[in-house]
Amino acid sequence: MIKTKCAASRIVRIWKGAGLYLNSYSELIQQSLYFIETNLYEDIGFEEVASEALLSPYHFHRVFRRAVRSSHSGLF
Repeated sequence: MIKTKCAASRIVRIWKGAGLYLNSYSELIQQSLYFIETNLYEDIGFEEVASEALLSPYHFHRVFRRAVRSSHSGLF
């Protein structure tokens, strides 16, 4: 479940402003951030977001952290 809507919104804004760090995963990360943004008021969890990106939770954590230069830990 997303802990705070502000944290999720902040991550999305940072990512959109900074651009992607990993070009090979840019579309997957963009899809997952869109999923987070459109489901801010839903009960979604980290595993659900990773699944949306078509990655395992472990791999998604690594890719997400590099791409947005921040961890998902404050979100879920």
